[in-house]
Amino acid sequence: MSTPHALRGAPVKWRSLYIGLLFALLLMATPAVALAHPLGNFTINRYSRLEVGGDQIMLTYVLDMAEIPTQQARPQIDTNGDGVFEPAEQEAYLAQLLPDLQENLHLTLNGQPQQWTLASQELSFPAGQAGLPTLRLHSQFVTAAPDAGSDWQASFTDANFSGRLGWQEVIVQATDGVQLLNSSAPATDRSQELTNYPADLMQSPPV
Repeated sequence: MSTPHALRGAPVKWRSLYIGLLFALLLMATPAVALAHPLGNFTINRYSRLEVGGDQIMLTYVLDMAEIPTQQARPQIDTNGDGVFEPAEQEAYLAQLLPDLQENLHLTLNGQPQQWTLASQELSFPAGQAGLPTLRLHSQFVTAAPDAGSDWQASFTDANFSGRLGWQEVIVQATDGVQLLNSSAPATDRSQELTNYPADLMQSPPV
C-alpha cells in the first residue's frame, strides 16, 4: 500500500508508504509481574523517520528489541559465550545486522529503487526485566534527492521483521525549504524514537 505525499521545495512531490502500528501484549498463565518493556518482553519495535530536504533524504532508523528477542540474538552477539557483549563482538554483530536491515528498507524515487548509504550507528543494551538486557540500535542512512525544480514521487517501506509483533512507526518530515503538501504518514514523532510509548496509542494504535 502506497501513501501519497507531495513535497514543495521547487515544487516537489513525495509519496511514501506508511505502515501502521502493530502491537500485542502477551498474557501468561503465571503470577502477574511488571514488564520492563511497555509493549511486552517479546516485541521487536521499529521506527523510521524520513527527512527530505536540500540534496538528500535522511532516514533515521531505530530498532528496539525487548528481552526475549535479545536473548534469541545473544549467540550471534556474544560469540565467545562469556556472557559479556564485548566491543569487538558488537562491531562484528553490527557488520552482519546492518546490511540485512538496509536491504529491507525500500525507497523508490519515480519508480527507481534507491540505495542507502550508512551514515551513523549506535548499539546499546538497556537493562530489562529480571536482569536481562534489551537491544537498541540507532542508525542513520542517506541517499541523494532528485534535483531541485523537478517533480518526483517516492515510496518507502520497512520490510524488516515481517510478521513479528511490535510497534512500527513511520514519519515523514520536510526540511530546508521543502514543503510537505499531503501525506497520511504523520510528521510528528509519537514515541520519541521508541523511548516513550504513548499510553493512549498502546490502547488504540493508529493504522
